[in-house]
Amino acid sequence: MSEKQNKVQAKSFGQTIATLASSKQFYWFVGHVLEIIFFILNMVSSFFSRSAKYYNCALVAVLFTYGIVIKQIHFKNSGIFGIGKVARDRELRARLVRDDNVQYFLLALVFLLSSGTIGGVAGGLYSFTIFSIFHVLTYFQTNLLGSMPLNKLQQQNWNAKINHFTSTYNQQALLMAANAEFLLLSGFLFTIPLMFVQIFRIPLFVVVNTSVFAAVVVFLKLRYISNRYTQEIVSQWDMKINQVLLSGKLPSSLSEYYNIRLKGLIQKLTDPIQLPAVASVKKSN
Repeated sequence: MSEKQNKVQAKSFGQTIATLASSKQFYWFVGHVLEIIFFILNMVSSFFSRSAKYYNCALVAVLFTYGIVIKQIHFKNSGIFGIGKVARDRELRARLVRDDNVQYFLLALVFLLSSGTIGGVAGGLYSFTIFSIFHVLTYFQTNLLGSMPLNKLQQQNWNAKINHFTSTYNQQALLMAANAEFLLLSGFLFTIPLMFVQIFRIPLFVVVNTSVFAAVVVFLKLRYISNRYTQEIVSQWDMKINQVLLSGKLPSSLSEYYNIRLKGLIQKLTDPIQLPAVASVKKSN
């Protein structure tokens, strides 16, 4: 390819960016790219520092991307003060609670607001990053790949690789995300001894940690109601626990305690957490 052709191609890519920059979806894409970058920086910096700087930046990027989607779905023609409709419109409130975009937005907001007190939630960014990877690849393939400074064969190769990755690993990725969300609970179990130590020294830590745990429980229950991958992950963990309890190496009373008392208590506590009914449910993108 000649130098002149390279310049034309590069200009074409620049024009593509300029055109895309006029749409909200482009900034949604940029937000996902930033989330991935900050996730990587947070992972690397965690070996040297306990700072939550990159963790918080990743959450801000998450809030930005989900905020764009929520605005487009529920407040498209409402302007900047459309959020005021939530207080007046019961049907809108119900649709918002049922929207998984809103659920993820609120979870990220809880993580961000609590990070100054309890630090980053262990595994809190995993599912967001999994989703971001697929969103970035899909957007890049659809909107940017065709104008990249590559010849036709190279573009076809990249297109085939992206197609293979997204089609092969999409379901596994959704299961991984659901599993990462479920395992958020385990992180809080390890903080229980610390909470007993801090309850009189730093009561705010205990209050915030308990509140975040409650938010995660509500989030997981809502996901369990509407998401088959969350249901599958919960079933898998339930089966694994029962396999251990019924292996013959543990007292049989533990199996009875787990399957009757503990699961009964969990069901009793989480039964009030339900998705509100609406006349017509808006599907999220």
